[in-house]
Amino acid sequence: MNLRRGARWGGAWCVVLFGALLGSACRKNARTAPLEGGSVSSASSSASVSVAASGFLVSPPFAEVALATQAGAPLEAAHPSPYPGAGGATIQRFAKGCIGPDGSGGLALFTTCEPPKKLGAVLAHLATLVPKLSYGSDLAAGVTFLPTGERSLHRPHEPRVAASIGKWFWAAAALHKQGPSNVSVVEAAAVPAFAISDNAKGRVLIDLAGGADAVNRFTEQVLAIPAADLSLCRYQGDVVRAAAVCYREANIGNFFTPMGALLFLEKIWRGEPMKGEQRAALLRWSKLAPDFGFSIGHQLPEAAQLGMHHKRAELPTNCCELPPEYNWTAEIAIIPTPRGPYAVALSLAHSETYGNQIGAIEWASCVLYHAVAEDVVDPFAAGCKTPQGGPSPGTASAP
Repeated sequence: MNLRRGARWGGAWCVVLFGALLGSACRKNARTAPLEGGSVSSASSSASVSVAASGFLVSPPFAEVALATQAGAPLEAAHPSPYPGAGGATIQRFAKGCIGPDGSGGLALFTTCEPPKKLGAVLAHLATLVPKLSYGSDLAAGVTFLPTGERSLHRPHEPRVAASIGKWFWAAAALHKQGPSNVSVVEAAAVPAFAISDNAKGRVLIDLAGGADAVNRFTEQVLAIPAADLSLCRYQGDVVRAAAVCYREANIGNFFTPMGALLFLEKIWRGEPMKGEQRAALLRWSKLAPDFGFSIGHQLPEAAQLGMHHKRAELPTNCCELPPEYNWTAEIAIIPTPRGPYAVALSLAHSETYGNQIGAIEWASCVLYHAVAEDVVDPFAAGCKTPQGGPSPGTASAP
């Protein structure tokens, strides 16, 4: 659980003693208060506070959160998370949880900094079940448990048609190009691009970013996402505009891979490079969505549905003068759980029964949520409904 509370201390820094040794003077000078966005302010980020109860050092920002949330004594020294999706962020375990980045530049107490234990096995099992629920569909997916940065992926570099998901990438590129003082300029196009998936406003976002090639330079050079994992090749307006440089080997037009989408979502969550109002705008817009069609949030708990940031895309069977087997259903999102938020990229394609493909992606999302939340022993027995309306198949053999 993310306990988003921090403390500001008056006067000099105290020596923080946890448990029975918690100093009354520190209590007297501490003022516990919720801080906007979960961030924690510090008067001296370079100092460190000795914790006599355990012998481990606790830096002031970590000590503030530990004191404000009654985290207890530290169980280890602060250290960089070992998982690649954390971007080198520092974490530290305490008696009652783990303190790590809250995604807005501050720190928060989570119930754990241990990644979900079964996530990789669950993804692999999902891949075997999806074709049974939606004949012909294949799965490409990835999940990052954001408090630790651990990733689990299935077919991580499989290109998937971006379609409307690209509007999230383009909005980020437009914000970067326009700068912090022009968020409102981008917002005028971004709101309809997210809320009703307005394609014309999507093209405006690309123009505000400086064009297709500028979008690709942003994702590859600024966000450090390889072109083979995310690329914009062409878009239509008054004339068709093609990027001079894009990764055309994918041969499906504008695309992303599960790895490319996770890299993008991880950067947003950490505020890299967009910070402050730019980051807030990206997250605000991504809570807007059309009130029709599928959503990977449909089978999730209400708190997750209300708190998720997401963008979906679909090309149904017989859409856009394409062959029948050329169908795609995908969504990328940041979704909260009581253990902490996760980033997810889910994509199903090539179904012979497209309606079942929509049901299958919503079912798969539900299973993944419970695998991350670890609120049931078997996420395949969590009550997630298949496209046929029944329980998950093969539950007895679930990991």
